[in-house]
Amino acid sequence: MVKEIVPTYQEYDPSESISAGSFEENPWWQRINPFTPSDPYLFKPSDEGQKIVDHFRGQHGKNVNIQPNAPETEKGVAGYFRPMGKGGSFDPRSRTVYLDKEHPTAFTLGHELGHAFDPNLMPFQNAGIEQGVEAGDDWNKNKNASEFLTKFAGKGGLHDAVFRAEVEAQKQGANVYDQYGFSDQDRNNDLGIYPYQYVGEGIESAEEFITRPNAPKDLHQKIMTDRTATVNPLGPRQVPYNTKYDLGMTHPNTFFDYSNQDLMSQLGLSLDQDYQKAKMNIQHTAKDYIKEQLGDNSNPIKRTPKEELSAFVESLGY
Repeated sequence: MVKEIVPTYQEYDPSESISAGSFEENPWWQRINPFTPSDPYLFKPSDEGQKIVDHFRGQHGKNVNIQPNAPETEKGVAGYFRPMGKGGSFDPRSRTVYLDKEHPTAFTLGHELGHAFDPNLMPFQNAGIEQGVEAGDDWNKNKNASEFLTKFAGKGGLHDAVFRAEVEAQKQGANVYDQYGFSDQDRNNDLGIYPYQYVGEGIESAEEFITRPNAPKDLHQKIMTDRTATVNPLGPRQVPYNTKYDLGMTHPNTFFDYSNQDLMSQLGLSLDQDYQKAKMNIQHTAKDYIKEQLGDNSNPIKRTPKEELSAFVESLGY
């Protein structure tokens, strides 16, 4: 894939967002009492946080449990939802969401509860995994880059499922904010930016697969692991893009360099008109979906003038 220039964003300050509340340690004597919560922390919601919890609890009739992010959670993650296990998507009685321990924000609470009560979350992701496997099987048969991209990263693929789930969570967070008249930087920022990153990740992952090098067998796993790690939807890449590897103990003082292979593969994709059209179609479809679900008032990602013209021509059937 062609490497992009990663944009710089203004540093996020959670203190400028509405607080969802705070965490307190749950005393051990309460944790061993069968009639009180056994979780390690108790969440004390703010007025806004309580309204958000009551909103989702009232809509879905299930208990809501809020816990701090696990200690091993990557820095900067504001919250998450675990769809499997207790408190997950299939729990008949409750949903558990996780928030940053130091700065739990109200919009993140609404966003994660949007995931927690999304009935399509797991069905769409499971279907996306199956479609990705089918895309790989089709690639092994005909090596058609545009068809692989469309099936792997387009509608119905895993990354598309994640993208749509994130749009839905943003929508739910915005809806509960608007219902109660809440306003802060999280609500007023472009709600489409975060979900749209998964569209780019899907395309990049497809390109990593299509352009994977013809490498010595003992380097296959290492190269693919490194190439996959460079695809990061959450910000600047932490893994350098590498094309040169030491064959080490197998062949001392011998290196494998696939930079020429990589250059020709990228050039081939750049010149493949069917592939570029498929790529643009995925991007247009995603941007249309953001606009449809989040609306003009939420400042969705806008098309460039060239993209607007292309979409207009396509709508005419040319």
